Amino acid sequence: MDTNFVRRYEKSNMIEVFTGLTSLQFNFAKNQTDKSDFRLTANSSNYIGVDVSYKWLYLQATVNIPGTQLDKNVNFHYTSLKFKFGTRKLIFQPFFNAYNGLLIPKLEHRSYEPFRNIHFVDVGLDMYYYTNARQFSHRAASAFSEEQVRSKGTFFFTASPVWRRISWVTPSRDLVPDSATYQLLSSNPKWVSLVLRGGYTYNIVPAKNWLIAPAIAAGGGALYELTPGNKSIQAVYDVHAWINTGYNGPRYYVYMNASWENLRTNFLIKKLRRVNSDISITFGYRFSNFKKKILGIL
Repeated sequence: MDTNFVRRYEKSNMIEVFTGLTSLQFNFAKNQTDKSDFRLTANSSNYIGVDVSYKWLYLQATVNIPGTQLDKNVNFHYTSLKFKFGTRKLIFQPFFNAYNGLLIPKLEHRSYEPFRNIHFVDVGLDMYYYTNARQFSHRAASAFSEEQVRSKGTFFFTASPVWRRISWVTPSRDLVPDSATYQLLSSNPKWVSLVLRGGYTYNIVPAKNWLIAPAIAAGGGALYELTPGNKSIQAVYDVHAWINTGYNGPRYYVYMNASWENLRTNFLIKKLRRVNSDISITFGYRFSNFKKKILGIL
């Protein structure tokens, strides 16, 4: 680590409060065109949470804010688990996401029809490799946990092996009028994929303790369908962009995050475009280690 560009904070433990809004859409289209002919969306809502990082321990709790869902009359559950570990150059981030119901947008403004008994699950691993980890801090860029003293950028590469599954317990043509989409969803498709990306990110330091950290990555790969009768190898394309910006002081920090990802999956009989966006704001406080150990281990 080059301390002319990157420095650690004396107080290394953190407590954060954050709030934001996420959006997830699944757009289906014929293989000959990118125009969507059937759409699904998660029942998104505003969220608020708190997390604590003390030595090697990290705890986080997040809850949805009541009354902010797209459809307030349904109660679908979304489960997300992920954690991050690694070195300055190489980062590993396993993840798990599951949805137990989605919404069908109607033509009327902000009107939706519940799509029950459909489950979307993905389990995977995101791996990041940074080419200039000595002068660029991904910890400052992603979590404001280090100080980027002088502006610097780096190329980076990612690899994402993922297993995904869609299961529809009680298929109904009344919900999915398009025959190809109905055939895909009712077959309970499963697939594995590998996506490789290349990107560039830059930590901009416009003034002391202020940081603007944009990044963009794009790439592609392949998927293998595991559904009986539909086994095939198809292409996958992905574009992902994000930015963190805010104040990163030695004791207090606050930053805004905005991200957008467009993942296009080509099945044998249909295209699926998954668009995920998120915007949030985080307030953080750094503190020192306690004088006495907690339970003798922390």
